[in-house]
Amino acid sequence: MVLPIIAKEHPQWAGRQATDGYWLHTPTGVRNLRYYIFVRKDDAGCGLTIAVNSGKSDWNKSVFDALKNNRAQIEKVFGESLLWQRLDNKKMSAIEYIAAKDGYQASPLKWPGVAKKLIEKVRLFEAAFQPHLQAACLPRELESAGQADQPHRTPPIDVLTNKYSFFTTADETTEGDLIEGAVRRTTVNAYERSTAARQRCIAHWKSRCFCCNLDMGERYGPIANGYIHVHHLKRLATIG
Repeated sequence: MVLPIIAKEHPQWAGRQATDGYWLHTPTGVRNLRYYIFVRKDDAGCGLTIAVNSGKSDWNKSVFDALKNNRAQIEKVFGESLLWQRLDNKKMSAIEYIAAKDGYQASPLKWPGVAKKLIEKVRLFEAAFQPHLQAACLPRELESAGQADQPHRTPPIDVLTNKYSFFTTADETTEGDLIEGAVRRTTVNAYERSTAARQRCIAHWKSRCFCCNLDMGERYGPIANGYIHVHHLKRLATIG
């Protein structure tokens, strides 16, 4: 009864079949990384798995380590400590949170309470991790493509195809011996944005447009989950 309640509150989980009756998985939008929720014998919670089926355990561990480097920021957004499981003796790695100490053996009267705890924690978990997933995998993707020794430049990502695109922009050139470097001074006002504030906003209000009711994940699939622009009721320019 717990998993169907959660699936109803989180559209990206709807229609998914539970593994062994007690686990649900859904894509994160980044290859080889999946979110999961579970109701075990004595507890219930949510997590993230890092696993490449081809047996590239080094890839799994390097992605885990990259995410763990951002542990302080991730746990700040989530609001609590997480269980970081590198699992050196296994091919996969996982990051997990126990939301309730009651599992499927608990009284059915407790199941709605367990579901309520999980619903909010799943939102916070995804909001905390989603901004870091692509960056954690990028160096490993470059290495697999044989581009690890090339000068690093973060490529733009097509949010609908999840593909990296390397290209030369209009103000770059790869031709000949050219001289450049003329000094141009530009003065602008930059208003800082808080990543943690954005993530908490999405965790609370979800990533559905307040004006047109559009949810990118529902329209374009899991790869677009969480894509939304957060506006301020009070313009940042008026604060400074």
